[in-house]
Amino acid sequence: MSQDTPDGTTIPRGETVERVLMTVLYALILNLVAGLLAFVVIFQLLLALITMQPPLERITRFAGKVNRYLLEMVQYMTYNSDCPPFPFRDLPSGNGSTTDYGTAG
Repeated sequence: MSQDTPDGTTIPRGETVERVLMTVLYALILNLVAGLLAFVVIFQLLLALITMQPPLERITRFAGKVNRYLLEMVQYMTYNSDCPPFPFRDLPSGNGSTTDYGTAG
């Protein structure tokens, strides 16, 4: 049995079940990664308070990658992308820019 989509195509039930399972997995991963991001934010703030300098570039780049990964997970979970994020493809690279989501077309 399949489900109709707004554009008239159908989604096979097997794909829907797989998507639901993947979404549950990514929801769990999202919570872990959000905790990691909270730790990074607190670390950056404490470092800035102590040193009176902006955060180190390496920390900022890492935070950008975490942000990009979170965005990729949310895009997949909300059906805005058909490409499952890491661990089913490479981790995001770059500075965390959100200009291209990597949506499947």
